[in-house]
Amino acid sequence: MMNEFLFLVTMFFGLAAVPFAAFMGKAWLQGYVVMIMLLLGITDAKVVLVFGLPITLGTALYATIFLATDVLNENYGKKAAYETVRISVFAAILFQVFLQAIRLAVPADDVAALSAAMDTVFATSFRIVFAGLFVYLLSQSLDVWLYDKIRTWTDEKYMWLRNNGSTMISQFFDTFAFAFLAFYGMFDGWLQLAAVAYSVKVLVALWDTPFAYLSRYIVRLSTIRTSS
Repeated sequence: MMNEFLFLVTMFFGLAAVPFAAFMGKAWLQGYVVMIMLLLGITDAKVVLVFGLPITLGTALYATIFLATDVLNENYGKKAAYETVRISVFAAILFQVFLQAIRLAVPADDVAALSAAMDTVFATSFRIVFAGLFVYLLSQSLDVWLYDKIRTWTDEKYMWLRNNGSTMISQFFDTFAFAFLAFYGMFDGWLQLAAVAYSVKVLVALWDTPFAYLSRYIVRLSTIRTSS
């Protein structure tokens, strides 16, 4: 039950971190998104069994990025959300470039074993990295666009609808497009893996609604206090 416990705790604290970041301000929300993107870049290779299903703990954290961009969209406008997507992609690309440059450097003899261990962890397939960043950019842009459109169509009512609707649609594209681009022809179970991952993301999306409302309340309360 350790994996299940860690998964639930990771998901809860990932969701709870978003309203806390919202309390601290827009830059903190953007920083949270960048941090999760960098974290996933070095941990997604660790697949574990949760409730008997293969998944990564990062899947739950990745889903919280959509909550963070929804909160940015809701409280600071779609321009801030788009900006955050671009910043996180830029940071992830630089991270991979610098990481691979460091990895390729010839190590000193007395730390050769440590260098070999780093190679094992960080020698990520270019196909997987490219697929992840490409699909992330498209799916996040779709999420921001849908969130704003649903808000307009509903006359800014029903935040739960735009929060869940935009996330579930964009996450569907994100999950299956990534699995296809990254694993088709290499891993026969790519469709099953995508289905499991999407199910988890839908679960996180449903659970993140109270955190979205809490974040909006916190931002508005902070704005009122600042202006008074």
